Amino acid sequence: MKMTGAIISHYFWKSEQGNHARFVVNGSFFFIEPDIAITAYVALAEARSYPRRVYAEDYFYFTSEIEHFASQNKDKGGIQCIRLEREWLKEYPNRNITEIHFPQPLSSDFFTVSKKKPENGHYIICEGYDHKDFLKIEDDPSEMNFVFISKREAAKIQLFRQGAFIEDIRTDDCIYAEMLEIEKIDVLYTTCFPNISMIGGPILDYQTHEVLGVLSHETDDAFKAHEGLRGVKLIL
Repeated sequence: MKMTGAIISHYFWKSEQGNHARFVVNGSFFFIEPDIAITAYVALAEARSYPRRVYAEDYFYFTSEIEHFASQNKDKGGIQCIRLEREWLKEYPNRNITEIHFPQPLSSDFFTVSKKKPENGHYIICEGYDHKDFLKIEDDPSEMNFVFISKREAAKIQLFRQGAFIEDIRTDDCIYAEMLEIEKIDVLYTTCFPNISMIGGPILDYQTHEVLGVLSHETDDAFKAHEGLRGVKLIL
């Protein structure tokens, strides 16, 4: 299976009721090389914090166990999530993508980037992670760079695939343009169900399953049922 993963973000915020902290699936990513993954710039940008909601740390979740990161906790029936080191990132806000360069190979089965040009009417598959609830995460006592998620909690995180179409391609602003200083870029308007935690996942050619683009941002109005997630071309 080609490797797509979930970004779990630890964030905290203040309210009249006090201080709060939660772990939640904040986006998705996918591998294009054994040690290189792609996500949307907005998914890991430090500037994505809001005035009363601040992301403290990010973690990478893989559905299959990776032997390089085998924990002493594996007998507990859970999965390790690797803590992000920001020096792994190469960010390209002008393209709304980020490359994640892991310190060692993690995936033996990765996506191929398509040489096709996305076009209006292109039949596609959009892939990314759905989440059902806030997550309970434990520190991994055997490894400083990991946290541990039980299988019960992992069941809340589900890989979601949907067949869709590219409805339009036009040079446009994304809704995070001002906050993240993203200039106008070619935006792929898709009919993919607007699930925000899928942002950063791949847009695949339906026939070849090669990557055409990256799901990059939500719609201007998430309550409009006919509007799907938007994406960008994957330009490396």
